[in-house]
Amino acid sequence: MVYSGYRYHESHTHSWHEGWLDRPFACSFCDDQSHAAIFQNCTAVSDCTFRNLLKDSDWQQGLFLESLRVKRTLDDMKGNLERWASSESVLHVSVDMLRSSFNLTVACILRFIGYSESVSQHRFAVLDPSRVLSAHATHGRYAGSEAMKVHLRSQHPWSAMFAAITSQASHLLARQAAKHGCPTK
Repeated sequence: MVYSGYRYHESHTHSWHEGWLDRPFACSFCDDQSHAAIFQNCTAVSDCTFRNLLKDSDWQQGLFLESLRVKRTLDDMKGNLERWASSESVLHVSVDMLRSSFNLTVACILRFIGYSESVSQHRFAVLDPSRVLSAHATHGRYAGSEAMKVHLRSQHPWSAMFAAITSQASHLLARQAAKHGCPTK
C-alpha cells in the first residue's frame, strides 16, 4: 500500500484527478500527527503540496512521506486484521492472491460462501487483475520496485510493524488454505 500509493501519487499521469495533491497543506486521510510531520518543513505556502513534496524528495523520503500519509489507514487495517484474524466468518483475500492464482482464489471464495465450485468462474472475470486495465494500477509498471519494497521491509521506521502484520497474515492464510483451499500468497 505504501509503495503503490507513492508510485501513484508521485506520477502526474496517474493522479491527475486527485485534486488534493495540488492543494497547499492538503493530505488525504492523514491524522493530525502525520499531517504536522509531512508539512513541518514547508515555508512557501503556495508550493507546499503533497505532490511537490514527493517531487522534491528522493524515493526513500517519498516512501516515508507516503507512509505518513497512509498511517491512519494502515493502523485501521492492522486493527481489523488483529480483530478478524481468528474469525471463521471472515475470509482474507488480497489482490496478490487473485494475481498469483485467480482460479484457486475464486474457488476458495466460493467454498467459503458455501457455493458449489461448479458455479461458472467466468462470472468473476471482473476480479481478475490480469484482465483489468486501470490507470490506478501500479503493479509491474515501474523499474526499481523491488528495491523500494526491500527498503520498506528492512530499513523503514515501521519495518517491525510490517513484519508483524506479515507474520500474522501468513498464519491466517495457512488456516484458510487448510480449510478452504485458498492460496497463501
